[in-house]
Amino acid sequence: MDLTEMLATKINEMQNLPYPCVINYLSENEGLAIYPVVGSATEFADWAGNLTKNIKYEIQMRGTDPQLCTNTMWRIASMLDSLEKLDSKNGSYIFQDLNIDNEPSLTDADTSGHFQYTLGFSVQIYQTKGMLNNG
Repeated sequence: MDLTEMLATKINEMQNLPYPCVINYLSENEGLAIYPVVGSATEFADWAGNLTKNIKYEIQMRGTDPQLCTNTMWRIASMLDSLEKLDSKNGSYIFQDLNIDNEPSLTDADTSGHFQYTLGFSVQIYQTKGMLNNG
C-alpha cells in the first residue's frame, strides 16, 4: 500500500539512522522494519463510498546496542508524533492524523545479545471512491 511506502520513505529521510527502514518483519539480524498490524478498521463510510480509515502499524528495531535502539526509536516516535503531512505518491489517500498508540519499549532480549524495541501507532486517512482504484 502506498501509505506504508510513504511512511518508510519518511523514516528513511531521517539523518543518522543505523539501518534503513524496510517494509517487512524483522529477521534474526539487526535492522529496522515497519509493517501494518491487526486492528485497522474503517471508522466511517458514506453512501457515496468515501471512507475514513484508521490503519495500525508497528515499527521494530533489533540490534545489539540497547542505547542505540532506544534512542533511534524515540527519535522516530518524535518525528511521527509531529507529522502534519504525508502525501500519497499515487493519490490513493489523504493523510488526516497520526497517533502514537504505544511508545517505544523493549519487547525482546535474547541469548544472542540482541534487543528488540517496538513502537505502535495508527494513521487516519481519508479515501474517496475514486481513490480506491489507485491503491
